[in-house]
Amino acid sequence: MRYYKRLYKYELAADFAIQIQIQPERTIEHEYYHLNTTGLLLIRKGYMSDGPSGPTWDSPGLLIGALVHDVGYQMTRDGHFDIYDDRARWDKVYREVIIAHGINPIRAWGHWRILKRVGWKAALPQEDHVYEV
Repeated sequence: MRYYKRLYKYELAADFAIQIQIQPERTIEHEYYHLNTTGLLLIRKGYMSDGPSGPTWDSPGLLIGALVHDVGYQMTRDGHFDIYDDRARWDKVYREVIIAHGINPIRAWGHWRILKRVGWKAALPQEDHVYEV
C-alpha cells in the first residue's frame, strides 16, 4: 500500500460532482476521483483534503474550491497534468469555483494571487512523502 504522510482536515462524506473547464484528452480514473473528457469531475466519498490554505476561514465556497484544487494538484503530482503548463489552469479553476460558490471576486483574486506565488510547491511530485507498507 502507498500513502502520503500528511495531515488532512476534511474527509469527503459523499461523492461530489462539478463541471470544470479542464477537459483532458482521455478520461482520468483514480480510486478517489474521475475526470472525463467533457470536464465533469467526480470526487468520491473518502477523499481527504486539507481545505483552504493561508490565513482564512473555511467557508463553504472556499472548501469546495480547495477540494477541487487539491484533486487537480494531486492529478498533477500523479503525472496526469504538466506542472509547468497545467498548474496555472488548476489555479484558475479554483478562482472560478470559489466565485461561483459565493466568494467575492476581489477576495477570490487575492486567493488566486497567493496560489500563483506559492502554490507550485504543492503540485510537485512528493515521493519523499510517499511510504510503502
